[in-house]
Amino acid sequence: MKTNLKNIWGMAKVSLKQSKTAYWIAGIALALGVAQLLVLIAVVSEPGNVGFSVANYLIVLPFFMAILIPARQFSRMMNLGGKRRDFFWACLPVYAAAAFAVSLAGVLLTVTLDTRVFGQAGFLNLWRVFGFMKHGPVAAFFQMGAFLLFLACAAHTLTLIQDRWYGLAADALIIAVVSVFTPIAPLRSALAWFFKMIIFHDSAIAQIVSCLFVAALVYGASLFAVRRKAI
Repeated sequence: MKTNLKNIWGMAKVSLKQSKTAYWIAGIALALGVAQLLVLIAVVSEPGNVGFSVANYLIVLPFFMAILIPARQFSRMMNLGGKRRDFFWACLPVYAAAAFAVSLAGVLLTVTLDTRVFGQAGFLNLWRVFGFMKHGPVAAFFQMGAFLLFLACAAHTLTLIQDRWYGLAADALIIAVVSVFTPIAPLRSALAWFFKMIIFHDSAIAQIVSCLFVAALVYGASLFAVRRKAI
């Protein structure tokens, strides 16, 4: 089945416009982050105050878009005459745009707002916790963008397969990996290696390439689900 660029672009625009729930969730999360920041600044004299950076709350946007688009819009688009393969290709640029937009906003907040309040109260900023900022804001933008794209691709694929037996099997496998790999040293080392490659690698290029590679594999698997998903 051939893809149609016009249809793909149309589906992508519809997905962006119809993601109002994800925008609302991100907006509420951002408002809560700002409220928490103001409270922590107000009680700055209290020792041990620790809070999340405002930038962290934006991460929910690509994640919820990747859940809500396949869950709510797939059947609607198919009923309107959309093609399954076009839907597959249309979602990826939407998630990429959301992931890198959030990463850009997070970097800007990190080098402006967080820099001004850092040291006045304890703030956990994932751009710093993951070590992305040590490579500079430009590298951090691509690193977090690639990581958020991976998360979105994973959420997208898992959402698509939840109505099938292999969706439940995938959920069970993820739980088993976390439960079994964590207490056993060799398996824990393998899990740690994976997270090092996609998050904590000393090389920004290696981390970005690793994230994009895994994201491509995970998202590619969703084509199988798209072709078999009930409308």
